[in-house]
Formats: sequence, C-alpha cells, structure tokens
Amino acid sequence: MTREISFRWLEEAINDFEMGNILLKAEKFNGAVFHYQQSAEKALKAVHYFYDHQPWGHSILNLINELINTGKNSFSKFKKYAREIDRHYTTTRYPDALPDISPKDVYDEEIANEIREKVREILDFVKIELDLK
Repeated sequence: MTREISFRWLEEAINDFEMGNILLKAEKFNGAVFHYQQSAEKALKAVHYFYDHQPWGHSILNLINELINTGKNSFSKFKKYAREIDRHYTTTRYPDALPDISPKDVYDEEIANEIREKVREILDFVKIELDLK
C-alpha cells in the first residue's frame, strides 16, 4: 500500500511540473515557480512514502534532511537547490509576502527557468531512486 501511495505522489509531482511548464509558456512566471516547488515537494514525499516514512511539511530542505537522517545520503547533493526552492513557497502566491510588490511583478522567465531546471534534476533523481527510469 505504501508504494502505491508513493507512486501517486510521484504522479502528482510530474503533473505539477507539467503545469509549471504550461504557466511558463504563458508567461505566468510566479505560478510556474510555485508549481515547480510543489513538484519537488511531492517528489520528495513520494520517496518518503516509498521507504515507509511519514513526511510532514512543505520545506524541500527539511524533506531532504529527513531522508539524509534515514541514511539516504545521496540526496545531500540537492541541499543547495532546496534552500533556493524553499524561498519561493510563499512569495510566489501572496501579495503581502514581499514589501510593496506583487508576486506577478517579482518573477520573470530567468527565475522560472532556473527553478525549473533544479526541480527537474530532483524529479529525475527521484525517478531513479524509485527505480522508474
């Protein structure tokens, strides 16, 4: 049952990544970045479920640290990415998350592409970890 749950989380991670791509093409950069963040979060939660862990929270860094604490040291290479991706969880969505500027005015194509590539690497690694690639 846990692996079934894991694969459902991974499917949603892939779906979020695809939604991010759609929003990127539509130049809705803050929405794209949010969906990329969601993709990374759900992919890492898929790994947790795969190994019978109970993931909690939205922090990519915390999810990675929890995996490392259970012996999955190969995820440590994504800690730098995680710190950057975590910064976009709230600022992509709330007009009061940054002083006097709306998310739609903060994000651009360069930022969205940068986050996209980092999340793509995480997603590809998770697929390998779950023996799906």
